[in-house]
Amino acid sequence: GGGVPPPGRGQAMRELRSSSFWRAVLAEFLGSFLYALLGLGASLRWAPGPHGVLGAALAFGLAQATLVQALGHVSGGHINPAITLAFLLASQLSLPRALGYLLAQLLGALAGAGVLYGVTPAPVARWWSSSTTATTGARARPRCPSASPSPSATSSG
Repeated sequence: GGGVPPPGRGQAMRELRSSSFWRAVLAEFLGSFLYALLGLGASLRWAPGPHGVLGAALAFGLAQATLVQALGHVSGGHINPAITLAFLLASQLSLPRALGYLLAQLLGALAGAGVLYGVTPAPVARWWSSSTTATTGARARPRCPSASPSPSATSSG
């Protein structure tokens, strides 16, 4: 099998000290940051009226293709934690590198969403919060699921 052998402690420490490791982690952060910023930004309703999903889908797809092409030679262009996890489980990525990528991807996506939140004008944010979702038709209300339980949640006890 042509997978990546599990690193010993010394090999893992060498990998963590290498500049190529940190360049790859930075590339994953940047890729996830831009993917979230561009994709989510294209998904917002920037003007009142109907909002098609085709533009958002194209934005996500083109952003993914562009970022993989631009960053693939540095880190493999995973950008998605599911891809990183699949590579780890298939022994194509070392555990230290996978953990670095996962942390960078999560922080990058959060940073991209945060920047988008910060630069989104109030009228756009109002249109967004009053829009309907394409899948359920329910009113979109951004919230933290763990902070307020769903009305359909039942309690047992």
